[in-house]
Amino acid sequence: MSDPVARLNAALEGRYAIERELGEGGMATVYLADDLKHERKVAVKVLKPELAAVVGAERFLAEDRPPFRFSQCERKFGDESLCR
Repeated sequence: MSDPVARLNAALEGRYAIERELGEGGMATVYLADDLKHERKVAVKVLKPELAAVVGAERFLAEDRPPFRFSQCERKFGDESLCR
């Protein structure tokens, strides 16, 4: 299973259903997904595996503060509903 969307769907089964890639940055890739529990569209950010051990979770999680998450997400994807 080399397709990233298929691998993510297998790993997140029952929680999220990944639809497609939205964008890629230096540290992570963002995917459009269905939040199955809350029945809404969400953006799922996945840290690149080669950076995970080097950068650590602290830096990755620091980017997920609400002011960053909403303003950057809305600007990048143009759809406020994807940013919740």
